[in-house]
Amino acid sequence: MRDRILVMDRLLNRTGGQVYNNSNIDIVKCCQSHFCFDLPSVVHGRRARKFDIKYSDHSNRFCQMISHL
Repeated sequence: MRDRILVMDRLLNRTGGQVYNNSNIDIVKCCQSHFCFDLPSVVHGRRARKFDIKYSDHSNRFCQMISHL
């Protein structure tokens, strides 16, 4: 799963370089941040942390049963 996300990051960075007509990754990242564009690895990390927080705060029987597996 992690490899696929990194491939998507690389693909989007390369496509961004072609869109902005520039091969400098720093400029591509600057443009991405200017347009509030997050790479899939950033989005996945944010969602995983959010899920972990909700999962650890939740105390129903199903979550308790799964956590012991």
